[in-house]
Parts: sequence; structure tokens; C-alpha cells
Amino acid sequence: MKKIVIIISIIIGFLLVIGVGFFIYIKTAFLDKQEIQDIILKDTDKPSDEIYFEKIDLEIKDKVYEVELYYNNIDYEYKIDAKNGRIIYTDFVKNENTTTDDQVTTNDETITNNQNNSTRTKTIEEAKALALEHANVKQENATFSKTQNDVEDGMNVYEIEFTDGNYKYDYEIATNTGEILKNTREKINKQ
Repeated sequence: MKKIVIIISIIIGFLLVIGVGFFIYIKTAFLDKQEIQDIILKDTDKPSDEIYFEKIDLEIKDKVYEVELYYNNIDYEYKIDAKNGRIIYTDFVKNENTTTDDQVTTNDETITNNQNNSTRTKTIEEAKALALEHANVKQENATFSKTQNDVEDGMNVYEIEFTDGNYKYDYEIATNTGEILKNTREKINKQ
């Protein structure tokens, strides 16, 4: 009987040590929720009483905070690197009613004309067009086999695969900048 009590005590102690260690790891390795809120408030440039944070979830596997918030009764999303606070993705439009020489405002989005440093989220159609242009393949010659949104190394990306009859192309494109992160071209073996 004493052996069972000792074994159970050891198991409970071991589980407590693992639990405390995991808690310390989370607290030291990742930003906390208040820091994430501060990053978003700074990015939106809106007062804290105008933004309602509905969900702030840490996705440990991807090392990303997924945030849902409301501003002016519209819901928005943020994905933020949990370690360094870098904004990976957002659909929040900052300058809803103003324009500058470098911006064009439409009903749905603000487009920054500086193509090399655009922070506007790209659509899947824009990403497909970027891949086709990079591959020098015309739209009518392309057959898409994969177009999906995914997270790679904590970054929101579009995975795009297509063929032109002779080659298979594989692209990863950053959703927030349109930067081509990876691309391959393989000859299709016709037998």
C-alpha cells in the first residue's frame, strides 16, 4: 500500500513539474495577450475603447496569435507572430475615409500604390496572377490544381500549383505583401 502511495505521489509531482515548466515556457517564450492587444491598438491607431477584442488565441504549433476584434461593428482578423509581435496578416483597413498621393480608396479597401512595400492583403486571384506573371504563363494556358491559404513558418501564405502542359509550377506567396517566397518548376514527363 505504501508503494502505491509513493508511486502516485511521484507521478503527481512529475505532472506538476511538467505543468509548471510548460507554464513558464509559455510565459517566457511568447508575448502575452496584453502585449498583443497593445500591438494591434498601435497598428490600428484607434483608441482602446473603440475596439472590442472578441478572441485572442495562442496557436502554439504555429507560434501565432489569432485575434478577432470588432471596430465600428465590423469584425476583423489579425495573425501576429507570438514571439516577436510581427503582424503576419490583417484585414483591417487603416485609412477608411482618407486618401493621399500614394493611396486610392475604394468602398472595400485602401490600395497603396507603392508596389514594393504594399501592406494591403492580396486576394487569391492577385496571387495567381503574380505566379502566372512570374512563370511567364498565360492565364488561358494554365490549369490550377491547388490554390489554398496556409500558414508556413508563422506566415500566412497562398499555396498555388498549376501546369501549362509542359511544366508543373509550385508557388508560395505571402498573403499580405504578394512576395514570392518559394517557386519551383518541374518538367512534366509525357510518355
